[in-house]
Amino acid sequence: MILQALFLLLPFTSTAASNATEHNTNPYQQGCLYAKNLTQHIRVCNSEDPSTAAGEGVCRPSPMDYAEVRLVPADWESNFFGSWIIQIVLSELLHVPTSIEMGDPVSRLGLYHPDSPFDFPSGYAVQLEAVENANKFGGDCSKVNRAEGDGYQQCGHVLPEYWLALEPEVQSLVRNGILEPPQDLGMLATEGWYIPKYTALHDPSLLSYLGLQGDDNRRKLAQLFKRPVAWADYCRTESSTNCSISDKYAQRPPSEEEADNMFQEGDYTGYFRETTSNKCDYADLDFFSNSSDSSNYKNRRCSGMIVDWPCQWGSPVPGQVYHLDVGLDTDYDIHGGYTYSQLLQIWRAANATRSHVIMQWWQPESFSGEFDGTDFEFTKVVLPDTTQICLENRAGSGNQCNNDFTERVGSPLADCGDPFKVLHSLASKTLYTQAKSNTVPEAIHSPSHAALRNYRLTAMQLKEIFALWTTLKNPRDAMCNWAADNMDYINRLIPRTYPRMPASKKKTDSFVYATTVLGALVAGLVIVTMFMVQKWQNKESIKNAQVDFLRMMLTGSLLIATGAAVMGAPSTNTSCIVEVWAINLGYTLELVPLVGKVAAVNHVINSGKKMRRVQLRRKALFGVIISISIFVAIFLIAWTAIDAPQVTPEYELTDELDSNNETVVWVLDVCSSKSPIWLYVSVGWNGLILVCTSVQAIRMRKVQVEGFNETPTLALLVYSHMMFVILRLVTYVLSSSLSEYTLTRCRSLIFSFDTLATITIYFVPKFLAKDRIIGRSARNMQSRVESVSNVIYESSSVRQKRGSSWFTTLDESITDNVHPRFPDKKEQQSEKLEKENELLLDEIRKLKECLKANQVTGHQN
Repeated sequence: MILQALFLLLPFTSTAASNATEHNTNPYQQGCLYAKNLTQHIRVCNSEDPSTAAGEGVCRPSPMDYAEVRLVPADWESNFFGSWIIQIVLSELLHVPTSIEMGDPVSRLGLYHPDSPFDFPSGYAVQLEAVENANKFGGDCSKVNRAEGDGYQQCGHVLPEYWLALEPEVQSLVRNGILEPPQDLGMLATEGWYIPKYTALHDPSLLSYLGLQGDDNRRKLAQLFKRPVAWADYCRTESSTNCSISDKYAQRPPSEEEADNMFQEGDYTGYFRETTSNKCDYADLDFFSNSSDSSNYKNRRCSGMIVDWPCQWGSPVPGQVYHLDVGLDTDYDIHGGYTYSQLLQIWRAANATRSHVIMQWWQPESFSGEFDGTDFEFTKVVLPDTTQICLENRAGSGNQCNNDFTERVGSPLADCGDPFKVLHSLASKTLYTQAKSNTVPEAIHSPSHAALRNYRLTAMQLKEIFALWTTLKNPRDAMCNWAADNMDYINRLIPRTYPRMPASKKKTDSFVYATTVLGALVAGLVIVTMFMVQKWQNKESIKNAQVDFLRMMLTGSLLIATGAAVMGAPSTNTSCIVEVWAINLGYTLELVPLVGKVAAVNHVINSGKKMRRVQLRRKALFGVIISISIFVAIFLIAWTAIDAPQVTPEYELTDELDSNNETVVWVLDVCSSKSPIWLYVSVGWNGLILVCTSVQAIRMRKVQVEGFNETPTLALLVYSHMMFVILRLVTYVLSSSLSEYTLTRCRSLIFSFDTLATITIYFVPKFLAKDRIIGRSARNMQSRVESVSNVIYESSSVRQKRGSSWFTTLDESITDNVHPRFPDKKEQQSEKLEKENELLLDEIRKLKECLKANQVTGHQN
């Protein structure tokens, strides 16, 4: 096949193109569409741009920080223009950096290169290797070795035009997950024999193989299709002065580099020689000797010349000529076929000298377009229809250069023409995984994969580009002018909701204002509550609730409200750390004392049911709270030191369009650490405290003790906290479907309302409660009640086993004091305790009756 070996043209074409360029000759360095005033943005930079390009205004960084897409064209012009169309769409409209892999570190073809090079890539052979390397490095071509030398590695994601997409090698890569299934390009390709229209008009019978077959047509072919002669060969054999004097064909001798040229504008018109093989009068008209020895193939005579590409390209011509009995010869045994540049020169030489020529060629390509509308336009010769049997019996790959003639021509069944081929584009699987990665927010998914799935290029469109190239003489001018004239086509390649442009969320967002102000107001309310507790600390409802306990709860509430206000405000690296500390320490200081109080109440009630007296040591209770707070602080210090929460961008896709008709992507600042484990531990800790509190609240829900009325209040407070924790968990569950920016503000509201509920449920009733005792005597009687009650509450005569509760330290049980030699003392001690309790309770009842009477009469004794 032709495309398996087109890389042979590289040494000539690349050098010629590079020598033809001048420094900074490219007017499209900033982008084709920008140069044509069709877009407001210059293109985005790619890896081929110097590091100073963005600073110099040549290009700009990708605003969405998309990964670069690297194209891997084969070495013919339709591939080049296809690659440039993709560069225009991705780099100029979709903000995706796009570069071109050439197969070596020196050659350049990028549309935006300042020197306008038109080098040819290393060829078809490296394309699949480049995609495999991209897969090996996870799609990141910046990781491959791109230094000059033998260690250079090709790397690329997209093959814009591929002729052999259905071959086993490609299908194997698809099955192995390296390539995506081939994408139909919307274009057909073909190979075959071509003659100039000039020749077809001279002898229309040449338009079909039927007019070429057999001995009757041999003399005609031999006379028409003579052998082309290289410039140096002409000067040596045909010019009497060795071209030192100009003549009809050569104006001067060639240089060493020009020796093999078949045509050079203004210097050598080309020349077609009639050799002995073209003179049928000198030999038997039989195309081959009657001998079956294939070596006699070299002894054939009387044949015209069919110009063919190098045998390494896999041409079917030798087999077709031989099995169809056509009097043409490729002369492979003499020169092995012609290079790509020589093929172009031979056609131009035939046009310049008005000679007849027949050539193996392919479509689509650019060269034939130069002659469209002239008498030398390419006209295809009809060959027998293609069959699968014919294709299977052709000479195998590599046999076209075989010295064994039988191997070179293949089976007699291989006498058909070439089929039309559906062209495809190929893409690395990594392009899809990069564009649709679950680790990347949907708002910043790269449009490269979707755009390439939309990419189609018809033969008619390609022909228009080639025609512009012929007219304008500059391939970049042709490309950019065509793109400017076909913006409807260009825009059809853009995926829905693209292009996207980031925009920072306004700091004056109403949601930010609302959550920040609410948090600040709640924090102020907590401060007011702390002041009121301090002012009314001798009030019965507050004093009975233990002032120190209330202060600790309010300190925690203040921290939570502060964290809510900071969380609602615009995020900074400092605020991210502050909110984590405030929320976690706040809930610890608020909930741990609550757990302790509820557990203590349950313990006292249960001990009372068993007729046991307990002592609750305040020092031990506070010691546990402080110890737990220190543990939480150590955790927060480790979090801050190892993986401190930092501001990270979050992207939110909107339906809004900016002034350039690009979809707006909000860039929102949110707080996050690299590892989510810290957040899990934090939420888990809060949940654990509340679970413990809930268990205690359930245990005390039916407790009714005269003189102790906090049971329903504490239970309601615990249920309130649990409800808000559940709401927090809901926000984490929704994090996969809602913006973290929005969810953070929702959590701020949750913290604010949680604190507000704590103040409303627990503190407001205490402030509104009316003391039942008035005056000095009433306070004295109340003191007597409290002193008697504390005999039960604070007596140290009974101590339960240490560790029965981490909130209480109790005296030993009566049972522990029984002497083993006097077991009957247990009963005596129990009776004595019961009598003491009855006397104390009787005294309490009497004092309460006195208090009640005093309230009714208003006396102050």
